[in-house]
Formats: sequence, structure tokens, C-alpha cells
Amino acid sequence: MKDKFSQKIYQELTMSNTDTLTFAEFNIGISLHENLALLIHQIDYYVDRARMQEIAAATDELRFGISTSGTIPAIVPNDHNIVDMVRINLIVAASPEVLKFPLIKRYNAFPSGGIIVPARPLYLACMTEGFGNAVHIECVIHFLYKKLSGQEFLELVQATRIIA
Repeated sequence: MKDKFSQKIYQELTMSNTDTLTFAEFNIGISLHENLALLIHQIDYYVDRARMQEIAAATDELRFGISTSGTIPAIVPNDHNIVDMVRINLIVAASPEVLKFPLIKRYNAFPSGGIIVPARPLYLACMTEGFGNAVHIECVIHFLYKKLSGQEFLELVQATRIIA
């Protein structure tokens, strides 16, 4: 399967509780065994602006992003399961030019045309520290399907997940 035109998928998430890491799986609609990858060229994040006012102390923080696992303990950049992440703290929240929503992250300038990830599973993840209310976030991923050989798909899965 070779796409000529960009596809998009949407997912929303409302945290189950404040300061709790919460996941919502994207509904891709394909089998795990089809050896399909997503070539992500843009991610749009929409966050409830009212929640940004809760970032008032140096220890308050909002992290969200895309993960290939729904069981990671935290959203951190050194986790191989993290495809993309955003971290908003007091310094970022105090800068209005940074906090324009949707927050659009473009990857189409990468040599490959984007970030390549296994098509399933893929999760929207969100966590907070120091918030009084649960956060609601929405995400749109713009991508192309990319068919991989069995060996290419296995290498991709190994690169983005810890396989036990």
C-alpha cells in the first residue's frame, strides 16, 4: 500500500485524574500483522487554554505526546516508546507566543519526509504535576501509510519498543 495523499487520524483524551499519566489509543483500523507503518509529517495538539492558568509554580508541569506503548511510567524524551512529546512549564506558560493552539509540530522537512512508526498501537498520552483539574487534550496526526517488508517492520518495532 503506497499512499499518495495525506491521511489523518484524531484522538482525544481527558485525564482520569489530576497528576495521573493517562493514555488513549488511536483507532488506526488495521491489523498488527499488515507490516504497515505511519510516516508522520505533522502533529496538531489542542489543549484546553484554561488549564494553562494552573501552571503557576516552578514545579507545575504539563507533558503530553505520542507513544507506542500504553504502559510507560512517564513521558520523557529518553524513552524509545515516545514518538513525540511536549513539555510545558512555568517558563513556557509565561511566554504567550509559545502557547498558541493548535500547537503544530511539522516533521516533513526530515530527510525521510517525517517520523516513521509502527501503525499500531499508537497512544495519545498526558500527565501533569501540580494541577488542580484534569486536562483535556485533542490530537490530529497527518501521515502517509508505508508498507514495509517483514524484516523492515521488525526492525522498526525493535527501534520503538522494548521487546521482552
